[in-house]
Amino acid sequence: MKSLEELRREAYEILKEKIPSMANSWCDVHGGAGLGLTYRRNKIALREITLKPRFLSAKDSVDTSVELFGRKFSIPVFPAPFGMRVQSIRRDIFEQIAEACEEMNVPFTLGYPIDISHVRDLSESYSNLIWFIKPMRNEEKMNELFNAANSIETLAIGMDIDSVCGICEGSTVLFETEFSPLRPEVIGGMIEESVSPFILKGILSEEDLRVAVDLGADAIVVSNHGGTILDSIPASIEALSRLDHPLKMVDGGFRSGVDVLKALALGARAVLIGRPVLWGAAVRGKEGVIEVLRIFEKELRRAMKITGVSRIEEISDEILWK
Repeated sequence: MKSLEELRREAYEILKEKIPSMANSWCDVHGGAGLGLTYRRNKIALREITLKPRFLSAKDSVDTSVELFGRKFSIPVFPAPFGMRVQSIRRDIFEQIAEACEEMNVPFTLGYPIDISHVRDLSESYSNLIWFIKPMRNEEKMNELFNAANSIETLAIGMDIDSVCGICEGSTVLFETEFSPLRPEVIGGMIEESVSPFILKGILSEEDLRVAVDLGADAIVVSNHGGTILDSIPASIEALSRLDHPLKMVDGGFRSGVDVLKALALGARAVLIGRPVLWGAAVRGKEGVIEVLRIFEKELRRAMKITGVSRIEEISDEILWK
């Protein structure tokens, strides 16, 4: 099995040829909004958290399974949502990621933009789909996406609220005119009508958390969209411990199973990973994505053994060095 760093380097060489404009951002050379402060802060903040080893209480075997939305999954790690832009890596990238998720028994996510017909096809072929829609300026278009999501079988439906003012690549703002802040009652209406559990992705502050709880969100994802929203906002892992929700997940800068364990210790139920999935898909398609997920699983298992926890439910901040 290759290391994640080896996959990243291979993917970088591939993407430099295929998509030179995105190779640096997607392959961790540099990226994010503005000066990349938040993008870098995600990884720096994770590195500053230290685990407490318990060698005299170490475990011989561990169970990494986790329950999400009433279903049991093999590991608390799954791909973050992507839109059609990643099809520039390979046209069948969604199918490749979905097949990998199916084999690994983890949720499969989709983002925006993406053709509704494509989502329908994927939902018929693969299980445990979570579809994240965006806060659209055109409410008619947003309602069309929501109604489409509500009409297919999904594990959950999500709203990516952190992109209300667009997404940044350096100083370039993408989707600025297409996305827009939404009135809470609009989101609340979708939550009430949703036939699947509803996730709000992009919660970083206690104030937004209170709104999410009042609206009835079934789950939250603590996220700064991989550092692509604004410079000088908190790393996702920094915000995680401040936000109390029965089902909170997190993304942003996670590059190892050890990182995942840190998030679980701070109350996350699961971790979404973005760029590493793209590296695996670029290098080896489905098998590359499986390899990435197995790397995270192997590292998580080892870290759990050394910190003395047998099951995900046993993990708490007691395993952190304070």
